[in-house]
Amino acid sequence: GEFEAKDWGFTNDMSQDYTVEIDIPENYIWNGDSEYIKNSFRMRTVSVDSDRKPSSCIVGEPWADYAAKRLKARVHVGCGSDIFKQGHIYVSYSAVFIASPNTNDADYQAAYTSWKQEMTQWQEKVNLERAKARKDAEEEIVAFEDDILNKYNPTNEILSRIIKVFFPPTEVRDSVWEIELWNQIFDWSLAYYELYPGWWTNMPLRDSTAIPNSFLNASYARLYLPIKIGHEKTASKMIFSGLSSANELFKNQGTEQVIEKLINDIESYRRSNFGENEVDLQNNGELNSKHQVLGKWIEYLPTDGTHIEISQGMSCACDQYNQAEFDNIDAINKEVIKEQAQNVELKKAALQKMNSVDVKLLIDTCNSNEKI
Repeated sequence: GEFEAKDWGFTNDMSQDYTVEIDIPENYIWNGDSEYIKNSFRMRTVSVDSDRKPSSCIVGEPWADYAAKRLKARVHVGCGSDIFKQGHIYVSYSAVFIASPNTNDADYQAAYTSWKQEMTQWQEKVNLERAKARKDAEEEIVAFEDDILNKYNPTNEILSRIIKVFFPPTEVRDSVWEIELWNQIFDWSLAYYELYPGWWTNMPLRDSTAIPNSFLNASYARLYLPIKIGHEKTASKMIFSGLSSANELFKNQGTEQVIEKLINDIESYRRSNFGENEVDLQNNGELNSKHQVLGKWIEYLPTDGTHIEISQGMSCACDQYNQAEFDNIDAINKEVIKEQAQNVELKKAALQKMNSVDVKLLIDTCNSNEKI
């Protein structure tokens, strides 16, 4: 049969432990298979909405009370609150019982003992297989999580959240021209973020092996989204006024004075630090990128024992003058090789035309006119 959990809280919520019992038949005993009981465990609800998230499970291991002829299991039942109604939650489980051993039957006693030994061996084998399967599954889960985290892009995730919250889909991003407008106003490619440690939420870290301000453990995130030059006013209207329609960016929202002051401050700062044009060319044609210098320093790097090798070769930086010089050097090398090959051929031809030659040596000394 089913057991009904009835200990509801003040707001019709529940978080209680119950001892659920079933009868042990006469002349039968429980076979001790607790996994069968856990796998057969069921919960049934009546008039309990799914958003209350009712749940139940067996806590610990079941046990047999043969004095009371009852099989017992500790069950936890939980359910969210609903001040208007309680509902009903029922739990149940099944078990396997075998005939009690007859102490007067020697053959039965031997068979029962053998069966118990086989069941013990089988249970040990099952436990080993389950432990191996659980270990393999945990390793696969860890590998899967690592692969996901390696491919995870926090910037994209935060941007998706920002767009979902601050850009209503049916109001400001349901037309192509609206998407193009946001691409013109904000520089999405330069977006960056800052994460705050997870301890600010008083909740346990999601990943205890990672640092507190990792993406999974972070409590809050701040997104830095640059505004493109020339679109500060439009972006300011969005920031100050919020968005209910993209068309409202071009209407007076009553914040014009504040926005005008902000834009004037930005332009004044830009002129003071970067000039009228933030990027211009010097007289020699080199790029002169203006910037504000916040500090200067010199770093010394050790070079003792450092191998430095310069490789020269063709690259996309080679201009037409360098290419012409390379072609000339290559032509000279080919002519030198050709000349050397001709010399070798001349020497071979000369050796083939040479005849035998008699050689006489004359030795002249002061004491003798002997000739050889």
